[in-house]
Amino acid sequence: MWVENGFKRPIKVYSHSEHTRKLDETGHMLAPHWVPNDKHLINWAAGIDAQTLANARALVSRKQTPSGTGEGAPPALIQALKDRLYR
Repeated sequence: MWVENGFKRPIKVYSHSEHTRKLDETGHMLAPHWVPNDKHLINWAAGIDAQTLANARALVSRKQTPSGTGEGAPPALIQALKDRLYR
């Protein structure tokens, strides 16, 4: 089969694995696309349902804390770590 996407000019390949190998050589890959009744991919063009939006809103509105602050750790542990780090 002749393929042209991902290459400067059309090339002839004799199998799908050869096509994939040629794409890998150029740093490209085949992009998955949704088809009706697809059980593995989401139809992004259909929009996002209310539950997904609510979940995203909850994640975004969480209080952000810098990692490694030790929030919730016992004060003695925090002091011991500070002593080790700042001696």
